[in-house]
Amino acid sequence: MKALPLSSLNFSSSIHLLLYRFLSLKYPLNGA
Repeated sequence: MKALPLSSLNFSSSIHLLLYRFLSLKYPLNGA
């Protein structure tokens, strides 16, 4: 598995964070 450039890694993690937050708002996991 090749190491990704730092910018690509940050982009990917930010996309996952936004997706997680979106899903958390749409489908609350903790009932909050």
